[in-house]
Parts: sequence; structure tokens; C-alpha cells
Amino acid sequence: MFILISYVLPFLVTSLVTVLLIKYPVSLSIPTNRGLHNKDTASSGGIAIMAGILIMPISLPMSFIYSLILATLMGFIDDKYSLSKGIRFLGQALIAMMIVFSAPASIGPIMLLWMIFIIYFINIYNFMDGIDMIATMQGIFFLLASGLIFNNYSPIFLPLLAFLFFNLSPAKIFLGNAGSYLIGTLLSCYIYFIGYDFSLTTEIISCFILLTIFIVDSTYVLLKRFCKKFIIDKESLNISIRHVMEPHCSHNYQILAKKYSSHKKVVIILMSYNILWCLPLAYLCTNTFLSNNIVLSLLFLFLSYCPYIYYCHKNESGKE
Repeated sequence: MFILISYVLPFLVTSLVTVLLIKYPVSLSIPTNRGLHNKDTASSGGIAIMAGILIMPISLPMSFIYSLILATLMGFIDDKYSLSKGIRFLGQALIAMMIVFSAPASIGPIMLLWMIFIIYFINIYNFMDGIDMIATMQGIFFLLASGLIFNNYSPIFLPLLAFLFFNLSPAKIFLGNAGSYLIGTLLSCYIYFIGYDFSLTTEIISCFILLTIFIVDSTYVLLKRFCKKFIIDKESLNISIRHVMEPHCSHNYQILAKKYSSHKKVVIILMSYNILWCLPLAYLCTNTFLSNNIVLSLLFLFLSYCPYIYYCHKNESGKE
């Protein structure tokens, strides 16, 4: 019975809710001139993933569960009615507060750093959800890889796996903001749970290595677009910040999707980078005779990030 509740039922519930969302969409993604899809598609698939998570007997603080619910709800409302940037920021700040106050290491700068990171990570996860499968696959990869590295397996990846079958290209349904906010919050909770005192541990570095593609792609593009406006175009700080938050399609994964005319091929390339390069480096940080050495772990982080930074540079990511 425990196995049924832990493994089978969440998978089935997510699958069932996903089918219902496809047949009776609660929100639709309409194609735009900057998008990489050409037909109206059911969205807010994160609702189905959240339904599967809610029936799982996972041992997380209730504040974490509430933050996941809030992220999904806010994302759904954003999918349906397009919330303003200010409202989204306030919602993300509330989510970050719920997470960091659940197990605070200390009051002060450390908590503020965690809140900034969580808000940033939720946003970059949303930025990276622009082609079929990529955000779902990254979430599954991180949860399975971190389970292997930290010997802390959890069936929480199963709702994502169930949703993935409907998100395969050409997708029948999108995660939507409901899904990207949810998965971004879920992974943020996981990272916070590993190292909430924000000491530069090998465990946190391993997590950052596993998230190389999402962190590097988004950060590279944000910095390039900001520097273009602020340094080259001599725009004000306010205008430059607003510019980087405007929708665009210059992320590396988006450029690759246009180049190969295939979402599947891009996801295979990026997940191969994750599995063949990032995972071994993250494993070296914590599970070999080289582990528990901060200097070596930072070297592994450098080795993980540099090839992808070059990949972004080569493809002119962030170019106007």
C-alpha cells in the first residue's frame, strides 16, 4: 500500500489531471512572433504536477508545501490574466520568505541572500521554459542526479515524469508559468534544504553544477542584454533593467531550436551535456577522494560552466 501511494498513485493522478487539462484547458498559450510554437496549446500543466505532489507522503516542512501551492496558483493566474511584474515579484518574494523562514540559519544577510537567490532562480527557470520538454527534463535530471549524489532518493520526480509524456515534442500541453514557477520553487526548496546556512559547501556547489545549463544560459543572456543597454547604448540603469526583463528569444536553447528546427534534438543535446559532463563533475565534488575540498569543488564548477559559457558566446546568445 505504501508503494502504491508513494509511486503509482502520484503518477496516475498527474496523468489523469493532465489529460483533463488537455481536453478542458484552463488556460491557453497563444503563438507570438517571438515564440517557438505555431498553434494554440493548453497550458498551466503545473497544476497536474502539483496534484501529484500533494498526495505524496513526502517529509517536507509544511511551509515548503505551501510555497509550492502558492507558486502554482500564482503561475496559473499569470497564465490566465498576465500579472504585472510588480505583483509577480511580490508573490515570488512571499514564496522565498516562506522557504527561508521555515528553517532559518540566522536572521540577517544570510536569509536575504537566500531570498535573492530563490527569487532569481524562480525567474530564470521561467525564462528557460521556452521549448517542449526542457524545463520538465531539467527538473527530473536534477532530482534524480541529486538523489544519486546525496543518496537521498525521493519519488517526487514521478509527477514530473508523468507530465513529460504529454510534454514531448510536439507538446500536447505546456507547463505554463504554473509549472515553471512550481518546479523552480521545488528545486529552490531542495537546494535550501541542503545548505540553508549558505556556507560554501561542496553540496551546494554540486547543486549549482547540476543546474549549469539553466543558470549559465539565463545569466549570460541577462548580463549581455544589460551591458548592451547600460554600457554601449548609455541608457539609464532603470531602462537597462527593464530591458533585460522584456520578452525575447535570444537564449542559447532558443537559438539552437531555430537552428535545428527540432525541440527534441536541442533537449537531447542539453541533457547529454548534463549527464555526460555536469553529473560526473558534481559527483566528484561529494563522492570521491577529491570530495569535501572547496577549492577543487570550485574548480569543478568552473569546468562545468566554462564550456557552456563558450557555447552561448559561439551562438551569440543575448544578441539583439
